[in-house]
Parts: sequence; C-alpha cells; structure tokens
Amino acid sequence: MTQHDALIEKHGVSVTILEASYGIEDSRGFPAETWSIKATERCWIQENTLRGEATAFSDAGERDTSTHTGFFKKDSVIAEKNVVSAEGKRYQALKVRPMKLFGSTLHVEAYMRLMDEGEI
Repeated sequence: MTQHDALIEKHGVSVTILEASYGIEDSRGFPAETWSIKATERCWIQENTLRGEATAFSDAGERDTSTHTGFFKKDSVIAEKNVVSAEGKRYQALKVRPMKLFGSTLHVEAYMRLMDEGEI
C-alpha cells in the first residue's frame, strides 16, 4: 500500500462507482441506458475552489467543467463517464488520470462534475 492509498483509506469516504450499459431500444428507438454498481471503494473528494484562467482549459484546449477532484487508490476501477455516488451526492467522472512517479502509479485522480438531482 502506498502512502497515498493509506491517506485515502484514513481520510476518504466510501463511494459507489456506477457504470452505464445500453440494452434494447426504448419507445423512441434509442438504446435504453441502465446503471449498475461497478465497485465500492474509498475516495477523497475535494471541491475545486481555485478556478483561475490557467485551469479553465484542459491540455487539449477543451473547457474544463469539473467541479470536484476525486482521489482514488492506485488500483481503482474508476473510468471516464462513470458516476460516483458519495454521501448523497452524485458526480460524473469527466477525465481520469493515473498519477505516476518513475513509472509506478501513486494514486488515480478523477476530475468530476457534480450532477443535478434527477440527472441519473
């Protein structure tokens, strides 16, 4: 266990990671979206409070709409487009980035957007 994993275990909260799957078509001809539990893990969620011009755009020039950053253990199964449910709130993972040092993953950061009620 890395030091990052130990900190996440100690100070993080239990979260449920949800993943979408698409089944048969609905009445309008679109694939029906269903959400299932992918995993339950510990995560430390931090609100993005400093949103200056330097952080307003991603490396690829896309607008960064994340409102929170989730810090997950190095072996987390979090992926882009997953939904994280924690303490009565839901977040959509927009970008997931393993943070590495000398080729070893220290932890995984998920840049997430707080979802509105009834969005999923």
